[in-house]
Amino acid sequence: MSRLVLTAVTIICLFFSCAQVKKVQQQEPLPTAIPTLRILHDTAAAAIRISSLHIEVKVSANIATTTFDMVFYNPNNRELEGEFDFPLADGQQIVRYGLDIEGKMREGVVAEKAKARQAFENTIRRQVDPGLVEKTKGNNFRTRIYPLPAKGSRHILIAMEQVLPFDAQGNIFQLPLYTAEPIADFAFTITVVKNEAVPEAITAFDDFRFKKWENAWVASRTEKNFPANQTIQIHIPRTGIDSTVVLTEQFSGNRYFYVNSILRPEWKEQAAPASAGIFWDVSASGKSRNLEKEKQLLKQYFAGSKTCTVSLIPFHIYLEEKQEFVIRNGNTDALLEAIDQLSYDGGTQFGAVDLRQYDYEQLLLFSDGLGTFGKKELLFSGKPVISLSSSAIADYAHLKWMARESGGRFINLSAATVEQAVLELQQIPLHIIRMEADSTAVEDLVFSSEGSLQQGLSFAGKLKQPEAEITVHLGYNNTVSSTRRFTVRQSDSTQTDQVKRLWATMKISELELQPEKFKEQITGLGKSFSVVTSNTSLIVLDRVEDYVEQEIVPPAELQKEYYALLKQKKSREEQEKKEPLLAAVETMQELKDWWHTDFKPAKRSKRDEEELQVNRVQLSAGIADNGIVAADSAVVSHHFTPGTAQADRQLMPSPQAEISEMRLEATSGWLSDEKEEDKKSATDELEKTVAEKPGSIELKDWKPDVPYLKEIEKTRPDEYETRYVSLKEQYGTQPSFYIDMARFFFAKKLQALGVRVLSNVAELKLEDASLLRMMANQLMEAGEKELTLIAYRDILAMREEEPQSYRDLALACNENGLYAEAVQLFYQLILGYWDNRFHDIQAVALNEMNAVISAHPREVSTAGIDQRLIYAMPVDVRIVISWNTDNSDMDLWVTDPGKEKCSYENTRTAIGGRITQDVTQGYGPEEFMLKKAMNGDYTVEVNLFGDSRQTLGGPTAIKADLYTDFGKPTQKKQTINFRVSEAKEVVEIGKLKFGV
Repeated sequence: MSRLVLTAVTIICLFFSCAQVKKVQQQEPLPTAIPTLRILHDTAAAAIRISSLHIEVKVSANIATTTFDMVFYNPNNRELEGEFDFPLADGQQIVRYGLDIEGKMREGVVAEKAKARQAFENTIRRQVDPGLVEKTKGNNFRTRIYPLPAKGSRHILIAMEQVLPFDAQGNIFQLPLYTAEPIADFAFTITVVKNEAVPEAITAFDDFRFKKWENAWVASRTEKNFPANQTIQIHIPRTGIDSTVVLTEQFSGNRYFYVNSILRPEWKEQAAPASAGIFWDVSASGKSRNLEKEKQLLKQYFAGSKTCTVSLIPFHIYLEEKQEFVIRNGNTDALLEAIDQLSYDGGTQFGAVDLRQYDYEQLLLFSDGLGTFGKKELLFSGKPVISLSSSAIADYAHLKWMARESGGRFINLSAATVEQAVLELQQIPLHIIRMEADSTAVEDLVFSSEGSLQQGLSFAGKLKQPEAEITVHLGYNNTVSSTRRFTVRQSDSTQTDQVKRLWATMKISELELQPEKFKEQITGLGKSFSVVTSNTSLIVLDRVEDYVEQEIVPPAELQKEYYALLKQKKSREEQEKKEPLLAAVETMQELKDWWHTDFKPAKRSKRDEEELQVNRVQLSAGIADNGIVAADSAVVSHHFTPGTAQADRQLMPSPQAEISEMRLEATSGWLSDEKEEDKKSATDELEKTVAEKPGSIELKDWKPDVPYLKEIEKTRPDEYETRYVSLKEQYGTQPSFYIDMARFFFAKKLQALGVRVLSNVAELKLEDASLLRMMANQLMEAGEKELTLIAYRDILAMREEEPQSYRDLALACNENGLYAEAVQLFYQLILGYWDNRFHDIQAVALNEMNAVISAHPREVSTAGIDQRLIYAMPVDVRIVISWNTDNSDMDLWVTDPGKEKCSYENTRTAIGGRITQDVTQGYGPEEFMLKKAMNGDYTVEVNLFGDSRQTLGGPTAIKADLYTDFGKPTQKKQTINFRVSEAKEVVEIGKLKFGV
C-alpha cells in the first residue's frame, strides 16, 4: 500500500550575508558559502559530496549576482529527497534556479506559490524530477529537490543578488569558501562592469589579477582538487568618475534605469533620552539572535548616560513582568545581568505588545521580526519605534514596516558593527525624504525601503524619454536639508540584464512592507521579473504536461508545446466549469436518498459471515505486518448551538473515486438466502431497539508512554516550569513534546503556560502547515477559540490549494460565532475544483454548511447559494476524523450494536450507517453517519493503514469529532485529539451509548 518513506535530506550553510564583511574586518569566523548536504534520519549513510563547483560573479554598480553551478554526488544505494532552509541577508534575493532533467539543465520559472507547490507535490507522487525554491517567513528560503539518485549525481544551478557594502574607497565583495574535502573540479570568475578603476583582490588565489575586457574587468581561476579553506575578498574602488553609476536596460517595451551614488552616511545629534523602554523578544527563536552583540550595543549606547530610567519588557506570546533600572554614569551591569537571566520559549505574538500603555522617550524593539503566533501587529502609541535585529533569520520587511509605521527606523545589527549601530541610535541619520521627476519622462520611481544611505544613495524607475532629471531631497526626520540632482539618459545602457530586476526587487521590497495589502502586485512583479517573493516560487518540472496542469509558463524550449496543450486544456475547462456544482447536487441527492431510506435490516446468515471473515483475512494478509501503535489523546467536550431540522433541504456526496486496490467491498442489507419469515422476525426485533433518547459519548483517555511526561508528573507544582525548561533541552526538537507538555499544563489549570508551551510548535519550522494544524487543534481543545481562528487563517494563506484549509477555517469561524463567513468558506470548498485525492470532502462540507445554516438562520444569508444544496438532515450519530499529514491513510471504523463494522470494506451497514470514501493520500476527512440509532454501544476505532509521505515527519495527529443528535436541539459533541505511529494497529477512541 504505502511506499517506503524516502530519507529526508537537508542542505544547509548556504549563502553569505552583508554582515560577513564586518566579520572579516573583526577577524570573526565565517560560515561557508558553499552548499553542503546533510542526510537526516540515517546515521549510517555516507555524506553527499560536491564533485564540481563553478562560481560566476557579476558586479554592476553596487549589486553583485553570484551564480553557483554545482554537481552533487550521492554515494548511497538509495534515492533521497533534498530539502534545505537557508536565510538570506537584507537585500539578498534568489533570482535563478536550474535543475538537470534527463541530462539537460532546465531553468526554473516563477509561478504563484500555491501553484508551484501543488505542481511539485503532484510530480513527486509520480516519482519524477521536480525542483522548487520558495520563500517562507522573512527573507528565508526553502529548496526541495527530488530525487538524488543512488550512486548518481544531480546538477543544480542557483543564483542570488545582493547589495554590496562599501568602505571609504568603494564597494567590497567577499565569498567564504570552506569545505571538509577538496573539490575535484573548481572554477571561479568575477566580472565588474562599467567601473573605471581596476578592482583589487584583497584575499584570493595567488596571482589573481583583473584584466580589461570590453567595458568590464574580469578575473578567473580554475583548479583541480581545490582545497576550499579561504575567503575571497575583492575591493572595487569607486573614484570620482565612478561615484555615481547609472545603468539602463530595455525590456518588454520599457527602459528601466538604476542609479547608485556613493554618499557618505551623515547623522544629526539628538538629545540622550531620560527614559527608555526595551521590548525584548524572548520567544524560542529569540535565543538564536546574537545576544552578546545586542548586550554590547546597550552597554555602549548607555555608556554616556548620566541618568536614564530603563524598563526591560520581555515578550513572547504574552508580555512578561516589567523590570526597571536606573542607569547612572553608564553603569548597565544590573540591566545586562537581568537580560542574562531571561528564558526563551514560545512563539512570537507582536499583537501582545500595546505601546499605548507606556510613556518612554525612546522605544527599542529587539527581535527577529518573525510573528509566528496569534496577532501579528504591534499596537502603536504614536511615538517612534527603533527596531533592531541581530538574527541571520529575520523578517526584515516586518521590522522595517514597524519602524516606518511608527515614524522610527530599523537598524540591521547583523550587518552593522556595534559602533555603527550605537551611532545610529544616538543620532538621526540623513535619509531620502522624497524624490521628484517630470511624470512624462519618468514613472514608477522607487528607492530602498528604509531610505537610508548605508549602501549609498540608490533608486530606480522607468525612463519614458531619451533623457530625464531626478531630484532627490535628503534630510532628517521630515525636514529637507539638502538636494541632489541626477540625469539619466538612454545612452547609459549596459549589456547587463540586472537593471529591470533591480527595479522590480526594490519595488517588491517596498510593497512587502504590507504583504497582504499588495499581494496581487507582489505576485505579478515576481512572475514578470523572475523574483522569488512571499507569494511566488521558482519551479522546475519534468514534463510539459506538468506545467500545463497548473498553468505555469515553462522555459522557452517548452513553450510552443505548452501553449498548444494549454489551448486544449482551456477548451476542456469551459465544459468542466459546472462539474463541481453538478457533483455537489448529485452528492446532495445521494445523501437525501440515503436519509429518506427506511432501513429494515436482516441478520446475516452463517455462510455470509464466513465469507466476510475470509475477505477480512485476505485483506489483512495484503497489509503490512502488525505493530504497536503509539497513541495519545486528550478529551474535550463542546456543546454548540445545534441546528433545528428543516424539512426538504439538501446535502451532499461527491463523485466516487478509485479506492485502494487492496480494499474489498462487502455487502449489507437484505440477505438473499434467508426465508421471508426470518427476515420479518429479524426486522421486528431490531425495530424494538430503536433509540428514543439522546445518546451519550464516552471517550478513552489516551496518554502517551513517553519519558518526559513521567518526569513532569513526579515534579512538585512549584517546579513545573523549571522542570519543563530542563526537559526542553533534550526533547525540544519534537513537536509531540510541546503538545504533551501543553496538555499536562492545561489539565493542571495552568492555561497561560500551556498556551505558551504549545506555541513553540509554530517556531519549529517556518510555514509548516502540518505542524500548525496540530497546534491549532490543541488550541481549540484548550478553549482558545480566537487563537485557533488566527492559526487556521495562516494555514489557509499558505495552503490555499487544499480544501482542508477552507474546512478547518470554516469550523473555527463557526466556533467564534462568525457564521456567515463559515458558510461562505464551506460553499467555496463545495464549488472548488480540487485534486482527486480529497475524496468526499465535498459531502462532509455540505453536511456542516447546512448545520450552520439550520442553527443560525437569522445570521446567515443563503441568497448566493444554490438552493439545491440547502437541506438539513439531522442524524442520531455522526463521527468525523481528520489528520494533519498529507499522504497518510487513516481508516475510521464504527461497530454498531449488531456487531456490524462500517469501514472502507463495508461502507453501508444494515441499520443504515454510511461512511464516506476512503481517503488514502490527503488529510481526510472521513465521516460516519447514522440517521436512526439502535440501543446499544457504537465502538469507534481508528487505524493508520499506511504512510507514503516523502519525508519523515513523525507521528500523525488525528482529530475525531463525535456527535449525538447532530443537527438537533439536543446535539452533543466531544472532540478527541491523539497521535498514531506508522504501525498498522487499531486504536479504540471511544463509544457512543444509546438506551443506557
